[in-house]
Amino acid sequence: MTDTRDPSARPGLSCRILNQIIEENPECIVVTDPAGAIVHVNRRFEEVTGYTAAEAIGLNPRVLKSGQTPPETYEELWRTITAGRPWRGRFVNRKKNGELYIEDAQITPVLDDAGTLTHLVAVKKDITERVRLADAVRLLNEELFSILNTIPAWIFYKDRENRFIRVNQAFARDLRRSVGELEGTSCFDLFPKEQAEEFWKDDLQVIASGVPKERIVEPVTLADGIRWVQTEKMPLRDAAGGIIGVIGFANDITERKLMEDEIRRLTVLDDLTGLHNRRGFFVSAENALRIARRTQSTCLVILADMDGLKIINDTLGHETGDRALRELAEALHGVFRESDVVARLGGDEFAILAFNAPEAHAQTITARIDEAIRRRNDRPGRDYSLSLSLGISVSSGDHPVPLHALLDLADQRMYENKRRKKGH
Repeated sequence: MTDTRDPSARPGLSCRILNQIIEENPECIVVTDPAGAIVHVNRRFEEVTGYTAAEAIGLNPRVLKSGQTPPETYEELWRTITAGRPWRGRFVNRKKNGELYIEDAQITPVLDDAGTLTHLVAVKKDITERVRLADAVRLLNEELFSILNTIPAWIFYKDRENRFIRVNQAFARDLRRSVGELEGTSCFDLFPKEQAEEFWKDDLQVIASGVPKERIVEPVTLADGIRWVQTEKMPLRDAAGGIIGVIGFANDITERKLMEDEIRRLTVLDDLTGLHNRRGFFVSAENALRIARRTQSTCLVILADMDGLKIINDTLGHETGDRALRELAEALHGVFRESDVVARLGGDEFAILAFNAPEAHAQTITARIDEAIRRRNDRPGRDYSLSLSLGISVSSGDHPVPLHALLDLADQRMYENKRRKKGH
């Protein structure tokens, strides 16, 4: 038997089922005639507005108007539906008891086969609570960032792609950008490549481990020069606890850092000559010897005692004696390399650790020191001569010697050298 039904036709729903769909719908449904008079509402409409179906039928939906929906909304609504198209928008309406509520609505024109408007069907969702919560969150965010913007430290949120999500005013001010300009940029857009790589490396460690990274002291290049900041970074998590980025707090510690550096410099440098002082020598020399032991390198330790400083002080004055010490310091500094440690231990005594210097170089070094002193003594108009007595000891790669033993041996040899000079 052949099926003669139109294949494009869809089976219809019974009026009972359609009525149940409308009545049990969780959204308000309002049906009006072309003039706008209500002909049907569902139970949800009664629950939201407080009007019963009997009260609402025959009324115009304008009974719900609160006066707080812009007139342009209604103008757009009528332009759209009179053109035969569905309209979507938002109303601020008033319930029967006078309470305001907000709803998102879709109003659809219903046309008959001839294209004539027969009804308007509005499906409306009460979003009052959602809007209230959104406004509360917005106000909370505004208050939060108002507080953050009063804090002089840098505060920022970054996502997993290294983009700044939010920054505070202090961060923007120091980078001479607006907050809006910074949001969406990465540290590679703002800082030199080498610095940006270090910043991003720290971020990745926090994202990967979920463990905060604290007390990161690092230089930052800004338009007004290099600043030192101390940064704390911690994971930024979503509501489910997943790590979605990094929160950072950075304090400008430039002044403190410069003060600490100056204090550190003063504790390891000799005021008169600018060389390492005794403390600086022992710290740097011990470090150098540790490296030498690990790399099987040979080091020379040289003690140098200035000859005749007391005579210069007694005959020409201590100011001239200080000048002579500075001259010797300059001569020694010029002979040795940056990797070597050159120090004034105090008074007229100097010490040098020559790193990775074979024992065979001892004579060469002695000759270079003698030559540097000779050139200074040959300068015209001098009223004193410079002279040093030297003692040298060796710590070889296959036979490392502790620093105190190296100094004792160098000291013995230096005084032997001094005695020979006096004997002549």
